[in-house]
Amino acid sequence: MTKNSARKKDIRARQAVTGEAYNAARRALDYDQDPGQDRAASVWVLVTVTLDFAADGHDQYAIPTRQDRAAIALALSKAWQYAEVPCPRVVVYPVEAGAHRMVLLTRLLFARPPAGDGLTAEELDSMAAAARRALAMRGRRSATAMAQLAPADDVDQLGEHAVEYGEHSPQIAERDWWRHALVRLTRDVTTGSPYTEPTHHRTGKVMDLWQTGRKDWPIDTTRWTTSLDIDLMGFVADEDVTILQVLEEVPPRLADQVEPMHARLTRRWAHASVLLAGAAGDDTMTRADRVLVHDHRQEVTRAVQNEVTRANRAEECPEPELLRLAADILQQVVQQGASGYQWDVDGTHAVAADLCALADDPVAGPRLRARLWAAEKALSTALQVDGAVGVDARLTPRERKEAEVRFGERLAAVLGTPV
Repeated sequence: MTKNSARKKDIRARQAVTGEAYNAARRALDYDQDPGQDRAASVWVLVTVTLDFAADGHDQYAIPTRQDRAAIALALSKAWQYAEVPCPRVVVYPVEAGAHRMVLLTRLLFARPPAGDGLTAEELDSMAAAARRALAMRGRRSATAMAQLAPADDVDQLGEHAVEYGEHSPQIAERDWWRHALVRLTRDVTTGSPYTEPTHHRTGKVMDLWQTGRKDWPIDTTRWTTSLDIDLMGFVADEDVTILQVLEEVPPRLADQVEPMHARLTRRWAHASVLLAGAAGDDTMTRADRVLVHDHRQEVTRAVQNEVTRANRAEECPEPELLRLAADILQQVVQQGASGYQWDVDGTHAVAADLCALADDPVAGPRLRARLWAAEKALSTALQVDGAVGVDARLTPRERKEAEVRFGERLAAVLGTPV
């Protein structure tokens, strides 16, 4: 037998023994088949990865993704598969993820407590090397990694779920989450993206912004984005805004209930109606001010239309509250001579009456689709009524910018937010 053959035989024998121990440890941890075994031990390790996005051919927005984290977790798990003390579970908690650095808190769950004080320097180096290889396979060949035992204070804060490290929240999201809100700027900000020109926004302007996060990642509410499209995404710090109204939200914690969309839309429509009623008796309002009030009401109408369209495509009957809200919008917006034009008032109001009847007696089948399609078309007419105000005004960019600040004051007053 040659030397290489003997070596391969020894490796296969060792893998067979340690592999069986690995599988037995996993079964014991999962099903508690051996109550008499030593208590499983957790070892916490901080893995710090330094990135150079320019050297790897990426831009500054190429932050590490969930796939990068999963690749590191898999590599660390493979590194321990044939160890003397099996480690059947490796869990990676993200602590920080940026274009230059990523910090991961790794929980190693051993089948029995490792000997000594925990991990040796060689074992930590092997973990760092595994993380580097995983990122290299993900196209980040210039990445470097360092592994160290996590400080006890950080582990105490983490418990079983999270750690506060840097400026991030100590809470971990239990599901994919997002928040869509109207906010008012408390200071001047400038936003931009790789594919859009920088835009300056004045203090007091109302903006439509987003916050999003992923399941199992820290809940980071320190910034807002201007779009969900990564190519068009600009950033606004949370400290620079005041939330006026949450338009849509799926909270990160499972204990927090998701509010029905029709309930939010009903409140938005009520606020838009109050805003418009106040504008009717305000002689100080300029042409630009009235345009923004109608634009705001138009956005609520568009959101209601989107919900009706979504239900129509799913061949489902919308909630009765949403149908009554759509009928109310049609009756209030589409009036004879509104915006100086002639509209199909009778046909639109007939659709509103049909929506009220549908709310009282929901139906299914082809007839439902025809009625919802008529509702979509009628809501398009309502959108045109408010849109015509802006078209006829022909505002200059300067007029609109000045009116945006005044509109923010009026909307904040209507929503009861201190100005």
